[in-house]
Amino acid sequence: MISTDVARGLELNTRGFDVEVEIAAQTATSGRVTEVPIAYRERVGRQKLSWKHGFQIIRIVFGLARRYNPALLFSGLVTLAAIPALFMLGWVAFEVVLHGVWHSGYALTSLMLLVFASQGLTVATISLMFRRMEKRIIRQSNKN
Repeated sequence: MISTDVARGLELNTRGFDVEVEIAAQTATSGRVTEVPIAYRERVGRQKLSWKHGFQIIRIVFGLARRYNPALLFSGLVTLAAIPALFMLGWVAFEVVLHGVWHSGYALTSLMLLVFASQGLTVATISLMFRRMEKRIIRQSNKN
């Protein structure tokens, strides 16, 4: 369910089943989303979605995350880089302390991943600041 005022303010750029995902993404950025319980019954007829639609929807979700909430997307990338980097650095330190063996390749790789993660964190922070600034500008222009 969506109110008419909110629906008129949406700028939809997708078609097909992707529209539902875009509506959810745009309304979620406003912070005014409520879950409404509904009752389901057995499906009459055959299903309309296939696994191909599922992959297409996942692709659209990542594209919309980049457009409407880039901080979330970049934070996920930062996490994917930082966690293995910290584990590798811990293992290299463990090997140096316990066995006196220095694994320079693993240390260099983990440091490069940490640099990538710190750059991703910076991009996420900057994108969040731009997104908030954009919301303030839109709010001000709607008041005038």
